[in-house]
Amino acid sequence: MKTTIILAALLSVSLVLTAGCGCGGGGGDDGIKNSVSNQMSELNQIAVRVNGKYDKLTAEEKKKFQDAYGDEVAVKSMLKQMANPPNKKYQKKD
Repeated sequence: MKTTIILAALLSVSLVLTAGCGCGGGGGDDGIKNSVSNQMSELNQIAVRVNGKYDKLTAEEKKKFQDAYGDEVAVKSMLKQMANPPNKKYQKKD
């Protein structure tokens, strides 16, 4: 019982101390957000170009996807999702 109370107190204190950290309220971009956004945009364009097919990726593209998503199974799953998003039929055509 004592341990539960101590853990609850520590959790409460840590939540209070970290409540304002990393909320993005500064307004400026430190470059990380744009970098990640650019990387995701590039990966999405590649996924659409290869129509979600892992075998159509170049070795360099496979490395980019594996760096972002991990193993081959995760990359294949993400490729399919990125090439065929659930809301695809509602997106505007360019």
